[in-house]
Amino acid sequence: MTSSPTASSFAYLLDGTGRARNIELDDLESIENISPAYGEPANPGLWVHINITDEQHVQWLKQSCELDPLVLEALLADETRPRTTAIG
Repeated sequence: MTSSPTASSFAYLLDGTGRARNIELDDLESIENISPAYGEPANPGLWVHINITDEQHVQWLKQSCELDPLVLEALLADETRPRTTAIG
């Protein structure tokens, strides 16, 4: 995703101990290379906050994230009322 972090788009690599490290959105394309470079666990948590009014971010979600279609639909829904759905 070629985008500069803004107040509405950012990402953090979580280390599992309550700490997080800010990472560049552009680096998400190679997330498997980020963790070892930062000395983090092999499967760290990842928090990505994007602006879904930015078509580039929407396309990244659809093409790069390998999300369940139901999860993707919920993330991109206009209606965001509280809901619960069992996945998996």
